Amino acid sequence: MIRYFLPAVLLVTAAFFYGCSEPEKGDDGNREITTITMTMDVPSVHDGEPVYVNERSWVNGYIDFPYSENIISCVPSSLRTGTQTMTLTIKRHLDTKASFCDLFVSRNVDEGPDYYLCTYTYKNEDEPYPSRYCRISVYSLFNDLQGADDAVRMSDVTIQAPSADEVELICNRLIEEDRLEHIDVSQCPLLEKFVCTGHPALRSLDLSNNPLLTEVNCYGNENLKEIWLSAEQNITDLVLESHTEVKYK
Repeated sequence: MIRYFLPAVLLVTAAFFYGCSEPEKGDDGNREITTITMTMDVPSVHDGEPVYVNERSWVNGYIDFPYSENIISCVPSSLRTGTQTMTLTIKRHLDTKASFCDLFVSRNVDEGPDYYLCTYTYKNEDEPYPSRYCRISVYSLFNDLQGADDAVRMSDVTIQAPSADEVELICNRLIEEDRLEHIDVSQCPLLEKFVCTGHPALRSLDLSNNPLLTEVNCYGNENLKEIWLSAEQNITDLVLESHTEVKYK
C-alpha cells in the first residue's frame, strides 16, 4: 500500500482512478450493500466516454491508495448517447483504522468536481461525529466547458443505502438546465438529513418511508408542488418555499 500526505487543494487531482468494471478483492460476503442508480441524458459528444471509480482511505491525515476492494461494480463502464441508466454497487468498508473513506464516480480522470456523478463517504464509527458515518451526494448536472448543450443531465436517482444518514442531490452550475424529476430514498432506513435544492424539474417528493428523518431542506425547487412526510416523523428542521405543500401518509 502506498501512503501519501496531500494538502486539501490537491485531493481531487491526486487520486488514482479505476475502471468501473474493477472486481472486488477479498470479499468476505458479510458486508452491507449500497446501490446508487442514476438515469442520465447523454449528448452524442460523450458517446463512448469511459467512467472511472476511485476509492480512497484516510488514516491519520494520510491518503492510502490504491484502494478498490469495496467496489463491486459500476455498470455500464462508459457513456452512450441517449437515456442511460448507470448503477454503482459497493460494500461497507472494513478499514476500521481509517478516519474516513471516500469513493467517487467520475466522467473524467483529469477534471474537477463538475465532472463527478456521485460520491459516497463514510466516517469510522469511533470518530467524534459518528452520526454522519455515511453520506451520499449525487450531482444532477455535469457541465462541460463547451456549454450547457453538451452537459450530461440526470433525470432519476434511486438510492438503496442501509447505513446512510445523509443524502444530498446537488445541481452543478446551470439550475435552469436541470432535469432531475424523480428521487427515491425510501430504501435508506437510517436517513436523518435530506438536502435537495435547485431542481426545477422536480414536482413531487416522497420522504414518508424514512422514519428517522429530522432535517429536510428543499428550498429553491421552483416547481416542487408537494412533499410527502409521515406523521410519525420528528422533523425539527424543515426548509420549504410557500408553493410547496406538505402532505402526510
